[in-house]
Amino acid sequence: MIFKLSTKLLIIFLVLQSSHTFSQKTTIKWSERDTKKSELNILGGKNNRYYGYYINRDNELIGSIFNAEMKEISEAKINFNLKEKKYSYLGAYFLKDNITHFIHDNVRKEKKNLHLAAKTDFNLSTPENTLIIDETSVKKSNIKEFGLRNISPDSTKIIVFKEVLDNKRKKNKLSFTVYSNSLDQIINRAIATPNVKSKDYETESVHVDNTGNVYIFSKIERTGKNKKKGYSNLLYKLNVYTIDGKNKQFDFDFKEKDINDIYFHIGENRLLCTGFLKDLKGKRSDISDELFLISFDKESIEMKDSKILKLKDAYPEKLKVKHKTPYLIRKIYEKSDGGFSIVAEQHKIVLVRTKYGVTANYFYCDIICTNINNKLEINKINRIPKYQLNTINPSIKTTFKDDNTYIIYEDQTANIDTSSNNEKKLKKSKASKLSNRKNHSLFMITAYGNGDYKKEILYKYKDFKIKPTILKAVDLENGKIMLSGNKNQLGILNIE
Repeated sequence: MIFKLSTKLLIIFLVLQSSHTFSQKTTIKWSERDTKKSELNILGGKNNRYYGYYINRDNELIGSIFNAEMKEISEAKINFNLKEKKYSYLGAYFLKDNITHFIHDNVRKEKKNLHLAAKTDFNLSTPENTLIIDETSVKKSNIKEFGLRNISPDSTKIIVFKEVLDNKRKKNKLSFTVYSNSLDQIINRAIATPNVKSKDYETESVHVDNTGNVYIFSKIERTGKNKKKGYSNLLYKLNVYTIDGKNKQFDFDFKEKDINDIYFHIGENRLLCTGFLKDLKGKRSDISDELFLISFDKESIEMKDSKILKLKDAYPEKLKVKHKTPYLIRKIYEKSDGGFSIVAEQHKIVLVRTKYGVTANYFYCDIICTNINNKLEINKINRIPKYQLNTINPSIKTTFKDDNTYIIYEDQTANIDTSSNNEKKLKKSKASKLSNRKNHSLFMITAYGNGDYKKEILYKYKDFKIKPTILKAVDLENGKIMLSGNKNQLGILNIE
C-alpha cells in the first residue's frame, strides 16, 4: 500500500453570487499530497471519476483514479503489451464506454515511428490489443508533423494526421485517416500535396466534424510573383476534404490587413472561422481591434456569412500605441440561441537584444469576452484588465455551462476591484520562481449569457498553499476544469 502524507481532504469553499439573479455555486476539491509519487499529470475525467498518471521508479506508467471528492480510490499500471518499454505517452480521449490511450513508439530495428492506440476500461485494465494507427519511416529531416490527432465534437470520430517533406519535389505531403471512435472503421482517408514549396508552407491546425469531414488550416508565405499588392505576404487557406472525396478550398485574405491569429470552431448548427486583424503597416501594427467572422453552412460546407466587427472597447483610449498588445482567441463557445461567446487574451513575445545576447519578454495581458448574437453582431464586449510580464503562472483557462463562460487566472489580490473604469490602479503581476506569491490569488470571471460579467477571488494564496498551474489545467467541459498543483496533487473545479 502506498503511504500518504497525513493531510485532511482539501475542499476549499463555496462561492455564492449575490450581485446577480443567477445563483451559482463553485467548489474546488484537491487530492491529498502523495510524496511517494513523481510528478502527477492530468489525464482527464468521466462520470465523476478523475484520472492522473505518473512514471514510477521502475519507469512504468501508473494511472491514479479519484472519485468526485478527489479521494484516490485505486491505482493501476497501464500496460500496452509492447516488447520494448521505451515509448512516449501522448495522453487519452475519454469516450462513452472506454478510455483510448495514444502512444508514440520508435522501433529502431525497423527504422519506424509508430503512432499507437489502445483502449482500456475506466478501471485502466490492460488492453487486449495495441493498434498501429499511423507510421512513418525514421528520417527526421523529412518528418514535419507526426502524431497529431484530434477528435470530433461528439467524440465519434478521431483524426490522425502526419506531414512529411517530399525531397524530390521540395513540397510537403499531408496524409490523414479518420477512424470511428472504436478504431475499427476508417471513415475518411486522403493524401494531399499542396502546390507550395515546403519552405513557404505551414500547417496551422487540423479538425474533423461529426460526419468525418476534415478541415486543414494552413499558412502560406507569398514570395516573388505570388505577392499581391496591398495584401499581406501571409495567406491563410482552408482545405476541406469531405467523406465523398471532394476537396473544397477557401482563402482568408483582407486588403491592408494582416491576420494576427485564426481560430476554427465546429458548432452545433454552423462552422465558424474567426480571428483578429491588424494593420499591415504603421504605428497600429500591434493593435488587433477588428474581429473577422466567417460562417459556413454545416451541411453544404459553403460560406454563409462574412463580417468584420470593430471592437471599440478592446483597448483603453488613453493607452499609448506602443504599449498595446495584440489579442489571441483562446476559446469559442456556441450559445443555445445560436450566438457565440468568444474569449481572447492579449499575448506577445518581445525579443530584447542586450550585450549578453537576446532575451525574450512574455506578455499576457487583458482579457476580453465578446458576446455575439446569432446574426454575428456584437451584443456586448467585456474587457478585464490584466498585466502579466514574465510571470511564473501566466494566461487563462476557460469552461462553459448554461450559456455562461467562466475564466480562471492568477493575479495580484489587490486587483479584485480593478476594472476598465479604474485600471490606473492595476498592479502588474511579475511573480517569479523565487517569489512566494502571497499577494496573489486565484481569480474567476463569470461572463453571463446576457452580456454582464462578474470578477471574484476563489481563494487567496496567503490562506491556502496550493497554487494551480493555469497552463496545465484542462477544461473537461460543462463547468468543470481539472487542475494541477504542487507537482503531485490534482484538483477539480466544479461549477454546479
